[in-house]
Amino acid sequence: MEFFLIRQNTLAQLNEQAAKIEGVEPEKENAHNLTVRAQSLLDEAQKKLDEKIAADEKAARVEAKLLEIKVVPESVAALAQAPQQEIPQDDQDVLKRQEDATEVDIGKLQEKLGQDSTLTAIKTVANTICHNTQAANGSLGQPKTQLQQRTVIQFNTNPAKPPFFIGLTRQSGNWIWADGSYYDANVSGDIIDKGGDCAVVQQQSGFNVNIMSQSCTTAAYYTCQTRPCTTDFYCV
Repeated sequence: MEFFLIRQNTLAQLNEQAAKIEGVEPEKENAHNLTVRAQSLLDEAQKKLDEKIAADEKAARVEAKLLEIKVVPESVAALAQAPQQEIPQDDQDVLKRQEDATEVDIGKLQEKLGQDSTLTAIKTVANTICHNTQAANGSLGQPKTQLQQRTVIQFNTNPAKPPFFIGLTRQSGNWIWADGSYYDANVSGDIIDKGGDCAVVQQQSGFNVNIMSQSCTTAAYYTCQTRPCTTDFYCV
């Protein structure tokens, strides 16, 4: 009788343990399923986040590219006809000297000016691009007067006010334009010498513009111009 009770108790204990195990295993299985589901949701969320970041980066690149696009001013003539008091006093004497030597002809000015680049390049590459892409044997821009220099920077909408290569180089100690003429500081203003043998034009504050020397192998934006049509050079 005693043996029977012990056996009965043992069976009861085994049944109780089996019931506990049966109850625990489903809980473990449910926990595993929840973990898998949670990981799946995390992976999906991470994928969407990565796609959002990629889209934002692409939008930022597009926006930056749009900032480089040059907008032609509504009227170059409006710049030339600006009231005298709007021109910095330091430049008025230079402009006064130009009146006797150069007649400002807006039609010719527009004819000569080409376009500003939206990408940077070293001087030799910039010069080749201007020569190959501008009609009538183009070259790097030669803004010899203060008015022309201001017109060049008017095509630029980059808030950083970057420098632009122009067709001016130092040869044997002399600054010479791409057309072979010598630089005249009385007409074009003094060059700020920074050690290079190439030249750039860069906007300062307001309409103030400076021509500065720069290394020919330092990349910069550039401005191109076409050869103007004359009785000696017929444009088709």
